[in-house]
Amino acid sequence: MDIVLTFSPEEKDVLRASFGALSSRPVLLSCAVALFLVAPWGMALLRLMSEADEAYDLNFLLLVFSPVLMTGVFFFIVWQQVARSKSAIAFSGEHTYVFNEAGIDLSGPGFNNKLSWSVINKYCTSKFGYLLYIGANPCVFIPLRAFSDAEQRRLFELMLASRF
Repeated sequence: MDIVLTFSPEEKDVLRASFGALSSRPVLLSCAVALFLVAPWGMALLRLMSEADEAYDLNFLLLVFSPVLMTGVFFFIVWQQVARSKSAIAFSGEHTYVFNEAGIDLSGPGFNNKLSWSVINKYCTSKFGYLLYIGANPCVFIPLRAFSDAEQRRLFELMLASRF
């Protein structure tokens, strides 16, 4: 039995797929958060608490500037991902994903792909959708809003459960 999902991708789908891919790799996510958010703010606060009154102006500038800069870099990277997806032709129209016994047929503006179930090695679920993987790389994100009803979603979950 075929399960046919039709939807138009949105910006939030790209973000959710990106963060879903990161969250399935906790070491990579932890490193990114530590590098861009925790370390700069923590070092700036420690420096402020440990220094005496000398060079207070410089310490204050470091306290404000470096964490804000690194946090800005973190969000700039995320924004770039969304900006690139906006300009991609594949995100400009309706997508149709057909799941059947043979595999997955993916079609939309500028692409028409077929994936065999044998290349998909795992999947992750979240409150936003499903992320299918080839090896360690995410390849297909299916937002929950693509399902027409709870029954279609249940059938999809049964299909996934029979494969993995």
